[in-house]
Amino acid sequence: MGTTARQCAAFLMACSDDHSNVGTGEPIRLLRERVAVHLLLWAEDRNDTTDRRSEAVRALSILAKTLPAPVRDDMFERLMCLYQDPGEHPADAFDRRTQHPLSRYKINTQGDRRLPAEILHATAVFATTAEQAEHVQQRLLPHLSHAEQKQPHDWLQAQTVLALDRLAPAPTSLTVSHPSQFVRQTAVICWGRADDRDPSLARVFAEDSNTGVRHNLARILAELPPGERLKYEAVTDRLRTDNSARVRQAAAQIP
Repeated sequence: MGTTARQCAAFLMACSDDHSNVGTGEPIRLLRERVAVHLLLWAEDRNDTTDRRSEAVRALSILAKTLPAPVRDDMFERLMCLYQDPGEHPADAFDRRTQHPLSRYKINTQGDRRLPAEILHATAVFATTAEQAEHVQQRLLPHLSHAEQKQPHDWLQAQTVLALDRLAPAPTSLTVSHPSQFVRQTAVICWGRADDRDPSLARVFAEDSNTGVRHNLARILAELPPGERLKYEAVTDRLRTDNSARVRQAAAQIP
């Protein structure tokens, strides 16, 4: 119930591979695999509600990096299939029907929208090859092009972009001016990670209306090599006089 599944996954993440299950002596790595299998079965269970299944998928995402490659590949394929057809519990179908314009009352948990977003984020986390990442990106790009401003779904899209960035970066044109502040905050991070950065985007980020975007930019500029940092002197001066004290504090760390 609630966030217990996520907490369990976080505890298993924190354990060293040298630890073992206190009750059975089972190696912690095997326990992680068993828990991951259970979480995936839970996520696939169409007899459960979408909010509970969403929690199972989120917990599974937490465990992804601790699992061996063959297990990750198998779970990636199953998650991709689940994304295509997540199914629907009767209670969720009832909630959805109440959204009809002529309905006398409305019940909107947004769980039916969150589950696909959670699954897509999980596939990005489980991806280990560029080919897998491209398959996820093909399903993500339509959402980035037609953004819905409904939290936490736009936050999940941003996290999906961030997870894919190591294998298949999203087109900058879709992230740098995205309506969601979370996606734009992620766009700055991806820009900072890139081997070949477009200097003109730094000014775009510096003029962004969201404080988090400008704060991320200041932190990235502080970590750039001295020679490259010279390109952004004007942007640095702009950040040092920013309206946000948080941004000015981060900009003060730029040499």
